[in-house]
Amino acid sequence: MSVKQAGYFCCHVPLELITASGLVPFRLNGLGDFPEKSYGYFPGNFCMFTRSCLNQSLTLDSETFAGLIIASSCDSMERFYDIEKKYTHLPFVHLLDMPRKTDNSAIRYFTEQIKYLKETLEHYTGSEISSDKIKEAIFLYNENRGLFRKIDLLRKDIYIPSSYIMDIIIKQPAPAELNIKLKEILNKDFAGIKEHVPRIMISGSAMEDITFINLIESSGAHVVYEDFCFLRHVRMSVDTDKPPVEALSEGYLHKLPCARMCGSVKERLKNIKEIIANYSVDGIIFYLIKFCDIFSWEIHMLVSSLRSMDIPVLVIEGDYPVKARGQLASRIRAFIEMFEDRL
Repeated sequence: MSVKQAGYFCCHVPLELITASGLVPFRLNGLGDFPEKSYGYFPGNFCMFTRSCLNQSLTLDSETFAGLIIASSCDSMERFYDIEKKYTHLPFVHLLDMPRKTDNSAIRYFTEQIKYLKETLEHYTGSEISSDKIKEAIFLYNENRGLFRKIDLLRKDIYIPSSYIMDIIIKQPAPAELNIKLKEILNKDFAGIKEHVPRIMISGSAMEDITFINLIESSGAHVVYEDFCFLRHVRMSVDTDKPPVEALSEGYLHKLPCARMCGSVKERLKNIKEIIANYSVDGIIFYLIKFCDIFSWEIHMLVSSLRSMDIPVLVIEGDYPVKARGQLASRIRAFIEMFEDRL
């Protein structure tokens, strides 16, 4: 019998715990040719990412998938959980309740929520998830993160196409396989950064459609940093000296700042400024998925602050997966051409 997968949403879901349970974590991202059924469950003005993910989830079969783990990352995902809980044919659907803060009380609360998830996984598998198994998984994922940090450092001086890296991450290889692929990137010869080529940072909603990155790179720019949530689990670290469940709680709450957290705008702006300085960023492109409340409310404050620093910013609000590619390509090319007089 093949190992089953556990579908999950949100980078706050501790992958180490899923792996330690013997299941394979699989992030649902709504990419693919799935039958459109979401309008039977969601209103028209509903997050396009969540809508696409629901279409994908309705195609999952219990022979391959053990269940779904859905974090309460936003109102849309909580409604997604309600629908899955009522209509799913999978063995389990678990809601991982997320705090809105990252202080000590939030860490204690999230620790209890992770323990609750652990019980759900143990009930399904019929096996205890020992501390040793969790620690082993933490070491494995931390190796992924260490290699990815080395790649990030290289990208300050060497041009490694973002689409090349993202294609590997989005295909979700197993942690051991991902380590091999990341080492291959580190051992590969890439060209240095070209002069007079705009260095672009991309940010915004849960954008996992590589079409967006391809459009930017084909316009002649270098994407040097991606600030998207699906990458945050490889840009964090989990303490291996602390009790494993508590370490997961602290590590996942203290990763790169997320727009859903209280006080996130100040922290996200600080993080973006650090990225601009460390990666010599010339401009930023934000992609907001239609009806994404979490990122839409913060964008005006972020853009206002960045433009006051004379950082060129392009904000795109669009579909998910990416549509209207011709129109989108035209807007991106116009933005990139603006740098001809600046570099």
